[in-house]
Amino acid sequence: MTRDEEHEPYEFSPEIVSAICRYMNEEQPSSCLYIATHATVDDSLVAAVLEGFDGDGAIFEIRDAETTRRIRVEWDHPIATRGEVRTQLTGLLERAIGM
Repeated sequence: MTRDEEHEPYEFSPEIVSAICRYMNEEQPSSCLYIATHATVDDSLVAAVLEGFDGDGAIFEIRDAETTRRIRVEWDHPIATRGEVRTQLTGLLERAIGM
């Protein structure tokens, strides 16, 4: 068994996941769309919603004019704190907008 097969991503509490998702979806919807567009290289996306995350990455529900689907965007490295979620989301956004 390899290290990757043994790795279990850190599971954040439902309260933390809910609070961060609510913030991103209500206060930063364009950030979600930038991240998803960059991750999928799909300029036809019209919406993206952060559905959840764990210690290895974030799950977005994305939509174009015809379909809705889910994608997973991996973090740079495994994380386990609320502050690291913010850092990783900020990093994804900065890469998406070319900073």
